[in-house]
Amino acid sequence: MRGYKWPAVIIAMLICAGTLWALQIPSRGQVNCSALNVRTGPGLDYTVITSIPNGTSVSIVDVAGKWYQIEFQGSSDRYVYASYIDVTEYSEVPDDDSAKHPTSTLKSTDPKRQESSQTDTRSLPRNDF
Repeated sequence: MRGYKWPAVIIAMLICAGTLWALQIPSRGQVNCSALNVRTGPGLDYTVITSIPNGTSVSIVDVAGKWYQIEFQGSSDRYVYASYIDVTEYSEVPDDDSAKHPTSTLKSTDPKRQESSQTDTRSLPRNDF
């Protein structure tokens, strides 16, 4: 029985490290296309309010699938397509908040991460977002 102590400790540490790492969400980013449409909701069916030029820094409030909710022009209910934002900062989310928004973890929403499911953006017109 004594030989099983270290593997159990190592497994427990890996589980804790993975859990802590997954509780980070994007908090700031920079536009990486010529003009990124800002919408009233997370999808192509929502109205385009305006567009943000390349290189503009944005504050990311939340994640809704493949869309980032951003703070823009004094309002925090604006959305942009996540693939056109290069994340520059992440923030940690308390366990209680992460349980309320299980899809908001970095691991499942950052389109630049290899293990996240990515949309083939080559088939999408770049100016529709």
